[in-house]
Amino acid sequence: KTADGREYASEPAEMLPVPGIEDIYYEKDKEYSGDRSELLEGLRIYVDTEKGSGENQYLRWEYEETWKFKLTDYKRFDFISDSLILPIIEVKDICWKTMKSSTIMEGSIVPGKGENLKKAPVCFIAPSKSDRLTQQYSILVKQYSLSREAFEFWNNLKKVNESGGSIFDEQPYLVISNVTCLNDPGERVLGYFQVSAVKQERMYITAHELDDLNLPYFQPDCIRYVVNPLDFHVPGSMTPVMTWGELYHMFVDEGEFAFVEPLYNAATNELEDLAFVSTICSDCELTGSLTKPDWWIDLN
Repeated sequence: KTADGREYASEPAEMLPVPGIEDIYYEKDKEYSGDRSELLEGLRIYVDTEKGSGENQYLRWEYEETWKFKLTDYKRFDFISDSLILPIIEVKDICWKTMKSSTIMEGSIVPGKGENLKKAPVCFIAPSKSDRLTQQYSILVKQYSLSREAFEFWNNLKKVNESGGSIFDEQPYLVISNVTCLNDPGERVLGYFQVSAVKQERMYITAHELDDLNLPYFQPDCIRYVVNPLDFHVPGSMTPVMTWGELYHMFVDEGEFAFVEPLYNAATNELEDLAFVSTICSDCELTGSLTKPDWWIDLN
């Protein structure tokens, strides 16, 4: 029942048994980018199911990815003043990221035939476009049972999604909900009510496992500047050379860059340069979490 007094009800839904996941594995594969401008090399993750109940079965998969990553040029010092630059006690160079799949993934809706379902594609990872495979990666695959009607709903919605249209557009595929507005049976309701059994399995992949596959490496989009005040002084100018503090603020005040470390002359131990890097590349907590998941097992 909604705030404006409209009531909605679904048709009854039966919880169907779901076979277990027999295996999760990966193979080297290729896939075009979203705009089809680039053919990407990477890993395709697949699922094999255990034998079904003997009846015609329909399955759907969702997954949750978690990966450990390490920054290559992170913030290691704090600039206090021209004469005081202190090392950071706890640097933020190693973090974890977690992402859940969309409810409709490419190739994720496959009908079973009461037997083992082999090599169902779950997802594709392009290492050149993501830091997922730079340290250690984990995927938790969830396998759901569907009724034929629920399968048709998800399958048609998937086709709409792949066609690039909106669910509100005139549809080439009929997306039928099992939810009805009791006040207005003619109202078009979006969504589907379902119940499902679920089986899940987790797989880890370490960067070392992939050495023999010769996959492309991830190159972070980071800009590093190593500068000193004289780099911005015009010879012969009456303007005084800026201080280290002024140089620091010139780079960091706009928020685009962060100070990462001072560089000293090896012979005199005098401050020679300041190093700055793109802010997003200086602190892993800006894109991830410093907290290791409770279930995480380091394998490398």
